[in-house]
Amino acid sequence: MITVENLSMDFTGKAGSAKALSDVSFAISAGEILGIVGKSGAGKTTLLRLLSFQMRPNSGRILIDGEPVDHTTSARALRRIVQQSATVFQGFSLLYNRNVVENVALPLKLRGMSRSQREEKARDLLNFVGLAHRARAYPITLSGGEAQRVAIARALVTDPKILFLDEPTSALDSQTSKDILDLVKRTHQTYGVTIVLVSHQIEVVRYMCDRVLHLEQGRIKRLGPIQKAPQFHVETMEQIWGMPDV
Repeated sequence: MITVENLSMDFTGKAGSAKALSDVSFAISAGEILGIVGKSGAGKTTLLRLLSFQMRPNSGRILIDGEPVDHTTSARALRRIVQQSATVFQGFSLLYNRNVVENVALPLKLRGMSRSQREEKARDLLNFVGLAHRARAYPITLSGGEAQRVAIARALVTDPKILFLDEPTSALDSQTSKDILDLVKRTHQTYGVTIVLVSHQIEVVRYMCDRVLHLEQGRIKRLGPIQKAPQFHVETMEQIWGMPDV
């Protein structure tokens, strides 16, 4: 589904040039869940932005279903390829002047679909993520977990082949994180999407991913299958203390 060939990315500022990624190559199979991990500054976010075409690389190329994208790809061709994917962001990225169903339907509005059609599809996806009852609510009234469910519904509304997840649980408590990850698993099972997940939480990666790519200083340190955890470890307040009050 995704092939990355000799990808490099430099950023130039007042202090000079900094290399974010250097000669990165790997492939992701259709239907796979790949995790990307690494310390802060390792290049995780840069790699995700390149994979989701929010940025273009300085050198190297990315192939989506065999179709190449590099710094020479035309805007028209890039737009067609971008429409095969969707991104769920850490901060939800909802529009606060639109209600929940309007937020979910927005990508379809931008593609010219009629209001009745896009709202019907948006409501179907809100039902899938368990928020049909919040369709007319506004984002400011939502909990973090609800907001992330809306973001997932919005990502799915265009029927993407690839779903990019950027730290989807880092702003959530443990139980809500598990609920969101279980929703992502159900999304994977139901829609068969290929998933690329960036996280600094090892427990998230072990619960979700088939393989993990470990970045260090912009290079691949290791890439391979991991020992998956059958359960997501959730610490409750009672488990913290471990003994009764005295």
